[in-house]
This record gives sequence, C-alpha cells and structure tokens, in this order.
Amino acid sequence: MNRFLSAAALALAIVAAPAASADTLTIDITNIKTAKGKVYAALFDANGFAANKSLQGVAAEVAGDTVRISFEGVAPGTYGVKLYHDVNGNGKLDRNLIGMPSEPYGFSNDAPVRMGPPRWADAAFEYSAGGAVQTITLN
Repeated sequence: MNRFLSAAALALAIVAAPAASADTLTIDITNIKTAKGKVYAALFDANGFAANKSLQGVAAEVAGDTVRISFEGVAPGTYGVKLYHDVNGNGKLDRNLIGMPSEPYGFSNDAPVRMGPPRWADAAFEYSAGGAVQTITLN
C-alpha cells in the first residue's frame, strides 16, 4: 500500500507529453462523503502503473457528492487511473499507523485493494479515440 501512497502524493507530476492527435478522457468520481478538499488523480500506462510514473495528473475542488475530472490529449490505448480525496487539504493522502489510507481513494475499474495497490490487470481499461467517460467509486 505504501507504493500507492507515495504515488498519490506525486500524482500531479507529468512525466510525458500527451499525443497531438488525441482526445479527452473524463472520470466521474462518486461516493464522495465530505464536500471539501480536492481530488487528485493520475493517469498511467502499463509501464508507469507499478513504477508510479504518471502520464498526466489533475486536481479538482470537491463541492458535492460527485466530481468530474478530465485528462486532455489522451491517445487511444490502455490506461489505468489512481486517485485520492484530500479531505483535509494538506496536499497528501493521509495514512493510519499501519500505513493504510485514512482518506478516500480509488482506482479505475474500481479495482480491488488487497494488501496493497491493485494489479495492473484489474485497473487497466481500453481507451478509444473520440473521448470516453469512466466512473470511479471512492473507497
């Protein structure tokens, strides 16, 4: 779980430029229980997912029980998303004494978390040209 937490703190780092002929990937985030703070999200390809090297990062203010974010310039391919809700506004995903997140988090495909971050195979989804919307439910 600590590898995910480190990545979440750095989720806004952009390590690759988006492709020129690409579209918008929209993420609807649901199950928000506290209407304050920000949601931080990062987009990954297969190589970056386990290494926590995002292609893009975005943040959005939380004002209700859902948030919509967008990744611009996304080329067709296979991607995964990691995100967290920074409820207290300190710019990081807080953890409890054993290292588990104490703030809400989520992954594409609502991939399950079992003793650490989900596997790429559980979080990966195909993105086609023309834009798309994915929904992630916060844990």
